[in-house]
Formats: sequence, structure tokens, C-alpha cells
Amino acid sequence: MGKPLIIAGPQASGKTRNSKAFLHAFGGKRVVDNWDGRSPLRDGDLVLTNVENFSLPVGFQVISVSEALQRLREAK
Repeated sequence: MGKPLIIAGPQASGKTRNSKAFLHAFGGKRVVDNWDGRSPLRDGDLVLTNVENFSLPVGFQVISVSEALQRLREAK
């Protein structure tokens, strides 16, 4: 995983509960939980947030928590 991958979804949607599985499945280096949409990120970060509107630097990928959970199910 190069640029940060941002997993966005509402509170209590399973982002933190599944963070270790996401990190393993997506090949991240570290989890950044409760990202505020402004704090700097590093390559390899797996970012969890419920922020809906944020400026996205070029090269960052955003997926919904439902898509991330689906990818986990498909990987099993």
C-alpha cells in the first residue's frame, strides 16, 4: 500500500472493530483512527474516519466502510 487508504463511515459502523483485519487485508503500515480530515497522513496509513467533507490530496483513495467489509468477506 502506497498512498493512504481512507475508510469512511458513520460512527459504530465497524471501522475500529475491524481495523486490524483491514490493516492486514489492505497491507497498511499503521491505523489512524478518528481522523479529523486535516491532520497530515503518511504513505501506508490506513485511515478511519466519520468525517464526511474533507479535502483529499491527490493519490489518496477513499472507500466506504461497507465496501471495506465486503472486501474482507470476499478475501476469506
